[in-house]
Amino acid sequence: MSLYRFAKTSKAARVDSTKVVYPMQVLFADLAALLTESDPGEVVFCTNCRKIGEGAAAGTGTLVYDGGAAWLTVSTDAAPAV
Repeated sequence: MSLYRFAKTSKAARVDSTKVVYPMQVLFADLAALLTESDPGEVVFCTNCRKIGEGAAAGTGTLVYDGGAAWLTVSTDAAPAV
């Protein structure tokens, strides 16, 4: 499986591909450092963050996005947790 981090651009980009595009995978502990490098709207897969209904320390991963000042989960717009 190949992981991609899309180049930063000031314009929206359209991806035409016959291949599956996988978001970059990161751990919850690395999200804070990554926020300084990312642009608002950038999406990554946090491998140990919790989905809705998962218990503490039992996260199986979820998509999160850079909300400008903090990472937020795609599903609830809440701060991610482990």
